[in-house]
Amino acid sequence: MTVLARVSAVALAGVSAVLAQTSQTAGAAPASPAGPAFEVASMKPASSPGLGPSGQGYSCQGGPGTAMPERWTCSSVPLSGLVSQGWNGFRIASLPPGLSGPRWDIAARVPPGTSMEDFRLMIRRLLEERIGLAVHAEKREIKVTELVVAKGGIKMKEAEPPPPGAEPPPLGNSPRFAEQISNALGSTLAGGVTLGRDGIPQVPPGFRRLITTYKDGATVYVGRMIQSAEIARVVSRPPPYPPVVDKTGLTGKYDFTLIFDTRTLQQSFATPAASPDARGGGVPEAIDPGLTYEAALKKLGLEFHDGTEMVDFLVVDHFNSTPSEN
Repeated sequence: MTVLARVSAVALAGVSAVLAQTSQTAGAAPASPAGPAFEVASMKPASSPGLGPSGQGYSCQGGPGTAMPERWTCSSVPLSGLVSQGWNGFRIASLPPGLSGPRWDIAARVPPGTSMEDFRLMIRRLLEERIGLAVHAEKREIKVTELVVAKGGIKMKEAEPPPPGAEPPPLGNSPRFAEQISNALGSTLAGGVTLGRDGIPQVPPGFRRLITTYKDGATVYVGRMIQSAEIARVVSRPPPYPPVVDKTGLTGKYDFTLIFDTRTLQQSFATPAASPDARGGGVPEAIDPGLTYEAALKKLGLEFHDGTEMVDFLVVDHFNSTPSEN
């Protein structure tokens, strides 16, 4: 959920729960089998169930916006990975456990010029036709962590404009918004980024950037031209922690530096799972109290509040483990 994976272990699929497979008919399916379709598509039970080539459980490559826009292949992909791609924007209420549910190998030919929206509709149609996937959407109230302006007001600077005649910085071979760096002091990094003597990245102003690095047990984010909704995404954590939603009301763009003790990240999220660490002991305290996650946010004029929100959920009603013939 990426450069942020080392800090928050965000899984791109972002969901895992238990599904009771039923034969119910979908109540109000977000998409029907009619609509865009792959030119040719093969979907078979995975030849090697388990970890895919990526080493992260499964691998899906190609499609719009990639180096292979007219091909889409998946190896050992579970339903969670497919549903997350086909219904992007929905939270998923129920799915089979990632490693114990069925997995498939997929090879599909994507029509030239396919948009991302149509590509997602193609994935939905494939699942509906080949494994009888039936789903419905519903609104549910969930606990959230609200990102709000702290008492005393915002302390981030309004974003500086680019210098006259400045060109957008090159982002290398990846169009990712977030860039992770780990380079020696004094070296020049992509897009003119340098490291100061304090180890903090020095990022040219005026262009949308988010740089991440690590320094003496601390995580450092340096943002340029960043909106509050993007900050909420940066400081979010994966389930079971409540999602962070932007409730600041801010409409501008900001330049900021956020530095916090990485070990205290989970202390700032009000869930039962946040109290013990993975070994069952207490959460380590920051060596410097000023580097706790909440203290770091308050230096930007931001803080967390508990809240609730109605969100769209996708409920899986039925699917078949074995695909129909190709």
